[in-house]
Amino acid sequence: MKSNNNISGQFLSKVFLVLLIGIASISISCDESFEPREENTSYFYSMYGYLDATADTQWLRITPVREDFDPTRDPIDATVTIRNVDTGEEAVMNDSLFSPNPLVVMWNFWTTMTIEPEATYEITATRSDGMSSSTRTTIPPDFPTPIYYVYNGEEVMIVRDVKNVADVQAIWHVRDTFFNREYIFNFSHIQDSLFSPFGFSNEILFRLDANRDIGLIARQFPDTGFEVLNRQVFIASAGPQWINLYTVDDNIYTLAEGVSNIDDGVGFLLGTITKTVPWQACFRERNGAIEYAACELEKRIR
Repeated sequence: MKSNNNISGQFLSKVFLVLLIGIASISISCDESFEPREENTSYFYSMYGYLDATADTQWLRITPVREDFDPTRDPIDATVTIRNVDTGEEAVMNDSLFSPNPLVVMWNFWTTMTIEPEATYEITATRSDGMSSSTRTTIPPDFPTPIYYVYNGEEVMIVRDVKNVADVQAIWHVRDTFFNREYIFNFSHIQDSLFSPFGFSNEILFRLDANRDIGLIARQFPDTGFEVLNRQVFIASAGPQWINLYTVDDNIYTLAEGVSNIDDGVGFLLGTITKTVPWQACFRERNGAIEYAACELEKRIR
């Protein structure tokens, strides 16, 4: 069952897409052939975000490449369509204005169109004069629910049948015991990958360092205590367009096309499948023996 839950929705602002957004901004400001304050005839839209086959609603941030950086609340000149290349199904995306503060104005486009695993989608933003930016992105195959496991005294999450792991996050729900307020902390563990000790080529282990995470949380409550309400692990599988940012040379960041997959535009769009599972052990009985099994998330936190 699909869910537009807040945890997967936060993925846009998390590790890898935050970096991609920053790279797009650097690209715009550093590429000598492209000056945003001058007339631009090469790049029409900045497009970034991801299509998640496990979400009910898709959100993409699409903005015209303007001649200045002044925020405006006026509707932008863009018709955004999404098309399933395999089936021909097409939808016009709805626009929504987001303004976290007076200095930041963002246009997000959304749709409830069903996104299928392993399908390819074309997203096009078109101006009223016919000029457009577009891209195609492919959704990865679905993958089994990751399994929590204790190996050599270390807590790990086993991820199987994922070619491109884009993100692994520990999600901590805690309560400040003095003010009785609840908080959510996210910590990336994408760098904490281990070789499979079991010899399986289709699986990757990610070490979950609870002590490190707790230490970081404790810094936020130097004068009060806190209690852990819930722990979860978020895993994102990326499609073939995935770029491992940890392997990208810094010099590439200065090129508008360096990490962009947008035709006649800048930015990055990616196909994903995401899963959030409890950070805990689950078991099942098989042939009279008890073994570790995948833990399904019984209640999604919105």
